[in-house]
Amino acid sequence: MFTKAYLIAIIAVCILFAQTDSNYTTITGSIGESGQWGSGWIDLENVMTFNKGTVLRIEVGGTAQKVIVRLLGKGKTPDMPVGILGRFDVPENRVIEVILKSNYTNIWQISVHGSPKAWNYNLGAENGPATIVNIEFKTIESISSINNNTEKSDKVDFLNISGTPGESGQWGSGWIDLENVMTFNKGTLLRIEVGGTAQKILIRLLEKGKTPDMPVGILGKFDVPENRVIEVTLKRNYTNIWQISIHGSPKAWNYNLGAENGPATIGLVQYK
Repeated sequence: MFTKAYLIAIIAVCILFAQTDSNYTTITGSIGESGQWGSGWIDLENVMTFNKGTVLRIEVGGTAQKVIVRLLGKGKTPDMPVGILGRFDVPENRVIEVILKSNYTNIWQISVHGSPKAWNYNLGAENGPATIVNIEFKTIESISSINNNTEKSDKVDFLNISGTPGESGQWGSGWIDLENVMTFNKGTLLRIEVGGTAQKILIRLLEKGKTPDMPVGILGKFDVPENRVIEVTLKRNYTNIWQISIHGSPKAWNYNLGAENGPATIGLVQYK
């Protein structure tokens, strides 16, 4: 039999839970989905701005185990791979929480993308489609307030680089054409998620006025670690960059990467 004290404790926990959940505000709009593309979205009832540090809570339907999450700004159309927050594992409860790492203004649509491939992001041959069931958000004072150790805090300091990804099977390379031309200062840390089977790659930052066939802006040759995420600290300034690319296969220009080396594709690219 429950004691009075035990019942009071249970009620207190329930109240605390309710108060925590009430911090979230539901995002309203028209929900849609595409079976062809394995994606789901909500067209927002009102255009919204989400500040850095906002937490999005997305309930994912479908069978996808990995999804791409995107915030689409006013003036951008759904066929454009812009505003992508990154690739996320779908947990057992199928609720993803995403902390925004920068401000996102004039957002009119939020979408999730499953299936084996979304644009040029490989999500796995067995990955299923994704739909949106519900979206909520809350604003916190600072990102560090929910990260209690330095390692986690460092991770959320990275900003996503938006643009149009592409790949070439012929050349064993992948790239992202940047949404906006960018300048990276000496000391900037790039984090690149490498797809494909390449064990060694070249990384290149291509500046405005240079074409992809030119072997310029090459940062060097890098081993691909087991987690397939490479971090590179820039040793000088790189100005007016319009494309970031990685190059695998046995040979890229005159760089020998090994007879058994496979192709490379580009996933999420971040910097800080």
